[in-house]
Amino acid sequence: MKLAEAILERDVLKHRLEALESRLSSEHTSSRHRTQWLEELQYTASQVRDLSIAIDWTESNNSLYQLSISGHRHKIQANFYLAKVFEKIDPDKADELWHSAMEDFKVIKAATWIVDLQIPRTQKVPGKQTEEEY
Repeated sequence: MKLAEAILERDVLKHRLEALESRLSSEHTSSRHRTQWLEELQYTASQVRDLSIAIDWTESNNSLYQLSISGHRHKIQANFYLAKVFEKIDPDKADELWHSAMEDFKVIKAATWIVDLQIPRTQKVPGKQTEEEY
């Protein structure tokens, strides 16, 4: 799975979580449906968690132009923020920051379709045993 696919899937799952939460808060739900939706909500939340961990791991451990993908995302956010701030006091500077953010955004979007999603290895905690070791 590519990083971009994982990001898209996570976004879809987040929308599903919102829909399930809305259904659960409705007064018109039967207890049978409520139980099913709670189970689906827990399962979906676990999927979002796992995908988010893998996405963050992948973005932290892959570099473009000597900066991690997550570093580029922070740079983009900062440039968009600064562009807003400069909009009224220095429109030329705001345009420069906005264009820089957009160029970085395009590069990141393209890179996410090239980079494979990576799942971090779980490390054993000293003194703890897994079920297989018993």
